Amino acid sequence: VLHKHIEPIIHRDLKPENILYDKKKDIVLVSDFGLAHMNTNQKTINEGFVGNIDYHAPEQKRRGKNKVGKYTDIYSLGLIINVLFTKEIAQGEDYKKIWQVAPYFSFVDDIVDRMIRHDILLREDDINSIIMDLEKYDMEYEVTESFLKVLYKNKKLSKNGLADLINLLSLLNYSIHNKMNWEDINLNYYCDYHF
Repeated sequence: VLHKHIEPIIHRDLKPENILYDKKKDIVLVSDFGLAHMNTNQKTINEGFVGNIDYHAPEQKRRGKNKVGKYTDIYSLGLIINVLFTKEIAQGEDYKKIWQVAPYFSFVDDIVDRMIRHDILLREDDINSIIMDLEKYDMEYEVTESFLKVLYKNKKLSKNGLADLINLLSLLNYSIHNKMNWEDINLNYYCDYHF
């Protein structure tokens, strides 16, 4: 909503503490607009460090007049999404990935990767693109999960087998997409398979 305004509002301080969840109404709210900027050219100048450094984009951490924009909030959101799964803040290129703790959601790693690139020219700057990808993957996984649940319902698959197959298919999809070597993935860790 903030980014869709005619003059986009850049929050500049997205972090878990500023995202509130109302369980009763089942809605998510963003709070603390103390550092927010409205700008007409979608690129506001950040002249000094303010706020929580852990979730700030690289352009916010550099001294001098650095341009921040929608891509700045998207970087912070990417870190938050990764933390929700891994409980660790992604730093550098060798960070804990979602597939390592939740194989079923391995597709989110590719989306997070686009969100937390250090180079603003390579970083995703359109939240709608991210939302569309999440919805697309969600539909694909619903179809797979529905098929496997039919197998489970027809007693062709045990409950553990169902979970293992979902995880295995997710890992297979992730590894092919990221050109990973299967030897890099310990299947016995993610699934109760024995070879």
